[in-house]
Amino acid sequence: MENRNVQQEAGLDALSDALQLSFKLLRYVMAAAFVAYFATGIYVVKQHEKAFVLNFGKVAGFGQHRVKGPGLHWTWPRPISEVVKVPSERVQTLVSNEFIYEMDAEGNPANVRGAAILEDGYSVSGDANIFHSEWELRYTISDPEQYAFKWEDAKHVLKYALHRAAIKVSSSIPIDDAIRKGIEGYRASVENTLRKSIEDMGLGVKIQGLDLTAVLPPHKVRDSFLQVITAENNKYEQITSAKAYLNTSKVEAQGEAERIVFEGESAKQQIISELQGDVNYFKKVLVKYIENPEVIRKTLLQDGLRRTLKQVDEKYIMDKDENELRIFLAPESKNRGGN
Repeated sequence: MENRNVQQEAGLDALSDALQLSFKLLRYVMAAAFVAYFATGIYVVKQHEKAFVLNFGKVAGFGQHRVKGPGLHWTWPRPISEVVKVPSERVQTLVSNEFIYEMDAEGNPANVRGAAILEDGYSVSGDANIFHSEWELRYTISDPEQYAFKWEDAKHVLKYALHRAAIKVSSSIPIDDAIRKGIEGYRASVENTLRKSIEDMGLGVKIQGLDLTAVLPPHKVRDSFLQVITAENNKYEQITSAKAYLNTSKVEAQGEAERIVFEGESAKQQIISELQGDVNYFKKVLVKYIENPEVIRKTLLQDGLRRTLKQVDEKYIMDKDENELRIFLAPESKNRGGN
């Protein structure tokens, strides 16, 4: 009996020790779980991001404290709190191929019928023609709270607004403006319409730019459109070449006119200078002539003869009794003393 009692007491002691050890381990596990639970409330907000904390579905904080900037933060874990992050400052891209047909690897329509109703995307112009377009929107989130909580899916709403703007503008312009003559005006009109629509909706988005990455006629008549475009390009090239020739001719004519005028002015100034020199010379000679007319007369006669004789190659002297006395005077050598 005593041995049996001793064994029972030993078993109870072992059970008690095991229970105490189990409770200790359970406390440690609970403490670790408690710490791990609170650690799940740690979150990181990256650069170009903003974050909001929702406590039981409502944004926590007031004023500027409602928005959490980049860095390490902590909040109550789920289900008490929830963290919503918004890429606010990074430029995002939204591509819309709603109005273009699906293409294969070679750029041809995947649907061989091309622009099939309810299968391929297309737009209708103001003069009831079909064409295709592809758009790429670049935007940033200007109001993170409005973008995140006013709309259930703000990006989907933004894409819908782009489609609506494209349809509205497309239906108001002729096909030539859409795909040939007024492509930039078409793009700008869609962008302006989209900006106004986003502002009216209060989407919290700022448009950085809208690109019309493709604008195409229906595939079945693409070759005809290309022929028209080629003819238009040739026309513009010829007009441009003619205008360039006209401008060049104008410049050359203007330069020639200026040259003629300049030469005329130069000749005019030269003649005036020569005449002024003759006037001065005449005045000087006149003074001398008044003082001694006979000497000046002979001097002028000799000077005139000398200048005249220099201009002829053959010279003859005739006597005044009309008896011919022909004396040939050879022209003076231009290189006196030369070889």
